[in-house]
Amino acid sequence: MINCMEIAVYASITAFACYGLYTSFMNVMRVKGWKSAKNAEWPVTEEAEIGGEDKIWLFYGPQTNFCQNLDMLMSHSPLFILKLIDLFVVRRIKFLLEVVKFYFRNKRWTIESNFSERDLYMLVIDSPMIIIATKGKRPNTFEIRIPQLSLKMRKNSDPSHLRVVLNSETETIEEATLNGNHLEDERVPTFLIMALVLWLHVHTHKAAENSAREIAAKGMDLLEPSNRYVVALTHGLFYGKFSPITDGHPLSLDLGRNAGIENATIPIPHVFNTWKMKFGYYKFLMKSRKILKKHLNEFNLNVNAENLFQNLIVHSVDHYFFHKHLQNRIWSLDGGRSIRSYWRSQVFSRLSANHLNTPILNEEKICHLNADKYPFYSALYRDLATIDKELADCLIASASF
Repeated sequence: MINCMEIAVYASITAFACYGLYTSFMNVMRVKGWKSAKNAEWPVTEEAEIGGEDKIWLFYGPQTNFCQNLDMLMSHSPLFILKLIDLFVVRRIKFLLEVVKFYFRNKRWTIESNFSERDLYMLVIDSPMIIIATKGKRPNTFEIRIPQLSLKMRKNSDPSHLRVVLNSETETIEEATLNGNHLEDERVPTFLIMALVLWLHVHTHKAAENSAREIAAKGMDLLEPSNRYVVALTHGLFYGKFSPITDGHPLSLDLGRNAGIENATIPIPHVFNTWKMKFGYYKFLMKSRKILKKHLNEFNLNVNAENLFQNLIVHSVDHYFFHKHLQNRIWSLDGGRSIRSYWRSQVFSRLSANHLNTPILNEEKICHLNADKYPFYSALYRDLATIDKELADCLIASASF
């Protein structure tokens, strides 16, 4: 009779064998995918599905090859399944308990945002919002102004002409207006997050795809990790049938896909100033940008440094802080006041504002890449860790999640 010890041994051997076959297969797909990517044609503007003739587009040209698609699917699907379980088993229960508690306090079946003013202040200074910030008229204040965005933005969540005045001493919001009219506190998170997600962050994905395609077109093996997954992910994100920004399925966030794509053509006003160096996010980006350029020159890697900066550094840092500041927050994602509108914020924070400390994503972090095979990333990490090790440890080689 086979005892429990023998069963455990057989199970362990089988598990190791299956994992070995899985990793071997994935390595083959990765090698073939990279080879196919290097042989692909560079996409041109005229192939864009949306946009004018003068627009340099993203998510265009030849789609990613079969091997990279399969690599992306098999590498990231387990993580997505785990996130779905967390969303519908853990997060849904917590959310429903908050709805019930709100009912007993207010005798209404709805819920409200749990963002405090300081929560919003931290979200602003730890995001690209601080890049567009300008000095305020009053002492210790600075302002965020959002330009006219795509006309395809959803009416209730369109942040066009949003103006927010923040105080760096009290870490509060002093004033918030939309089109010159006072904006109630409940709606401020909606418009700030929409500006981040459907305008500022989309620019990062645009630059990341251009970076990934350039690396492949130039056959730069030393930078292959910054090509891996990018095109597959961004094409799926904007054109996949079950993408969170595609309408008509249970997990849709109803954000307006075309609005996000068009917003990628609306310039971001970069306002650089030494007074912003007191903010950790801003300081890290300013210093890491210079270090990245130094190492590109050191390794004689002739690529667009700004696009690689967005692909390799900005995207990971943005997601790191998105998760940090949104994981326990509730707000109306689409500007509505229904329970469903607030539930969508939980879908977004669990499925899109990813936690970076997972086994799958850890393999893609520059601190874990093989130093002999990819010396550029190893040298870059060592320098970045001297500035801020916490942020350096979160950097994934590409915008692949």
